[in-house]
Amino acid sequence: MKKIIIISGPTGVGKTAFVQELTEQLPCEVINADIGSFYTPLTIGTAKPDWQSEKVPHHLFDIINTPDNLSVVKFREMVQELVVQIQARGNIPVIVGGSVFYIYSLFFKQTETPQVCKLLIKALEDKNVHDLWQELYEVDEERAKSIHKNDKYRLVRALSLIQSGQKKASEYCAQFEPLDSFCFIEMQRDKKELHDQINKRVDCMMDTGWLQEVQLLMGSPWEAFLLQKKMIGYDLIIKYIHESGSGAEYEQLLDRIALATRQYAKRQVTFLKKLHRELVQHLKQTQFDGSIDQINLTLCDHRLYIKQLVSSFKKEKL
Repeated sequence: MKKIIIISGPTGVGKTAFVQELTEQLPCEVINADIGSFYTPLTIGTAKPDWQSEKVPHHLFDIINTPDNLSVVKFREMVQELVVQIQARGNIPVIVGGSVFYIYSLFFKQTETPQVCKLLIKALEDKNVHDLWQELYEVDEERAKSIHKNDKYRLVRALSLIQSGQKKASEYCAQFEPLDSFCFIEMQRDKKELHDQINKRVDCMMDTGWLQEVQLLMGSPWEAFLLQKKMIGYDLIIKYIHESGSGAEYEQLLDRIALATRQYAKRQVTFLKKLHRELVQHLKQTQFDGSIDQINLTLCDHRLYIKQLVSSFKKEKL
């Protein structure tokens, strides 16, 4: 019997609505795997659901009140503990989110990387992102190929490990060790429909008060944190506020946020395709009890899929 359900897909695909319908038909508890929803002050721009009003228990929402990182290793440990508790109550853990590195950690166990000197990190951050990627490629080709050439944060992290005398980033290899037997659901939409969904969502977020949400964080440690993490949209809004944008610039801001979100969704899709290939390979090699379902919400009725999924879980329980 599959003991946990893991759901992922690009931003705007419809994960939250899907889970709400699923939890109406199965005895579930929801675990968040979306980085933005960890943070209490970030609500509108992260599309955080009104989790406290949901009928079923929701976990790992609003768990961080300060601008601090949560490592994927710590995240996995927290999820593992919750899974045990939820199963002890006779419920099914449903882990859902679009933060693909956190999703990845549920299947591949990683080790915590060591702390690195802040001065070294600062020196690397001052370099051009292209030079950083090339430098990493020369000393750790495997890790360089796994990082987007514009992902300065991860390039700096990988190089800082090497230059501080630690192992190569690629040597902190993740081992195939899923939390439990699983049903992994990859949600998709056709490109045009997904882009339309994203554009509408950005407009809705701004109408709901996203700009005001960011203004409340300005001048606090959250401002630097959001810029450093490049949280989609938050960094652009911070820059807009500093520049005291006009009405015309506001429209440009909406366009920039929508574009950045679409680009982020594209990276999510690319990563999930890679994860899919790795999972298929490891499931064949190990005979681990796991299944992978891909759902294109443009082409199929998600209600029919949910009905089939619920039926399969109930049959396995008998």
